[in-house]
Amino acid sequence: ELDHERARKEYAGGYDRTYRVLGLAILLNLDEEQTRPIARSVDLFGRYDAIWEIMLAELGHRNRQPVDALLWPEAYASLLEALHIGPPDNAAALQRFVENWYPSMGETAWHNSHRSKQPTYAGYWCFEAAAAARIRGIDFSAVGRHPHFPADLVAA
Repeated sequence: ELDHERARKEYAGGYDRTYRVLGLAILLNLDEEQTRPIARSVDLFGRYDAIWEIMLAELGHRNRQPVDALLWPEAYASLLEALHIGPPDNAAALQRFVENWYPSMGETAWHNSHRSKQPTYAGYWCFEAAAAARIRGIDFSAVGRHPHFPADLVAA
């Protein structure tokens, strides 16, 4: 059985990738059929996350169990808050999330990859924040120019 705490401490447990993949799927307007493999891979974790379930529902996977907990609350609590509250507080929560996103990803294998001698750097994009802005209609003007926020994908 997977030791989730150890996995998260050693390589962020793959949770960070799951948030990003789900966010990108929303931003690319993928549908339920196209995202079935993603939903199956989420189920392989054997643990569930409130943000993942919100995003999966947005992608058309509506017959899933609601979840209140986060697998990575230290990094994602303000994003969940942005998804649950209304304006203008949701915009402030989104801004807090985006501003703290990269520093909170210090446990991930890709953090600081721009400094690597190996060609591993692929950019630092917070797709999950952009997806939240799109699905909840959150005003993202305060973070639209943030280097990690893909504002162009929100309106696409």
